[in-house]
Amino acid sequence: MTITKFGMLSPQLYTFSLVQTYSDNFKAATPRVDRLMGVSGGLSQYGRNPAPGEVGKVMLSFMLKAYDRSEMTAKRDAVNAMRWWGEQLLWLQPNNYPTEVMRFCRAVVNDIQIPEEPAKHTDLHQRVTMNFQVADPRWLSWPGTPWYWDDGTLWGAKSWVSPRYSSTSVNASTTISLTNNGNTPTPLVMRIAATADVTNFELGLLSATGAVLNGFRYETTLASATSDLLTVDGETLSVLHDQRTGAGIASGYNYFKRLGGNGFIALPPGTWSLDVNGTFTSNVTVEIDYYDAWS
Repeated sequence: MTITKFGMLSPQLYTFSLVQTYSDNFKAATPRVDRLMGVSGGLSQYGRNPAPGEVGKVMLSFMLKAYDRSEMTAKRDAVNAMRWWGEQLLWLQPNNYPTEVMRFCRAVVNDIQIPEEPAKHTDLHQRVTMNFQVADPRWLSWPGTPWYWDDGTLWGAKSWVSPRYSSTSVNASTTISLTNNGNTPTPLVMRIAATADVTNFELGLLSATGAVLNGFRYETTLASATSDLLTVDGETLSVLHDQRTGAGIASGYNYFKRLGGNGFIALPPGTWSLDVNGTFTSNVTVEIDYYDAWS
């Protein structure tokens, strides 16, 4: 695998060439085990759950080549400019691309080193090392068509133009099947549109035995008369209740009851079932989007 680009749209888009090395720490965990007096071993602060990950770091080295000093100066300036771009998408190309789609993370430049050594002719051949910091240390991708905002700009996140799951016939007997093609859990972003009244809407991620591993119940009514729209965002950990022809958008936390975990569903690797429940006067519309995610 190799890093190919940083950024999205020109002028804040840089394509790396002559990449020499790439590494990241996305698999690094931060286990915490406390010693217990008088006994062997210790006590894990996270029980049997996986330890959280470190703050993500991506390390990259590549070469700049130029025909003369003026061209090299311009290339160095272009690299140094990335320091001020803020958070951008950093793109990773899998070894079997394009059979496997590109992956990305959201990164900021942490350090740039461009040592100038005249004896090594760095005015024509220059090695660069860059370090990026990543708040969410996962590589993300989507199958097939990229996602765009409604204005047509690619963000590398979800739009509701083509969600991973969409159905206009969801009710209390619906079971939803979703697949995460990656190797690490990925949060879901869900929208429930009240095309009919629904009270105590529930969605739960099921284990192989049918137990609810994580999920939520929304303990009020989503009303069709005000075209209510509920958005439960596992990425931002937000719950928004939008009465689109009524009072508008308000927080829905007061009605959000956890049924396991923190209530915000993260889809583990593989294919999983999600169970729908509640009191429905008729079918409602549900859309769910998410990335495939890798550590």
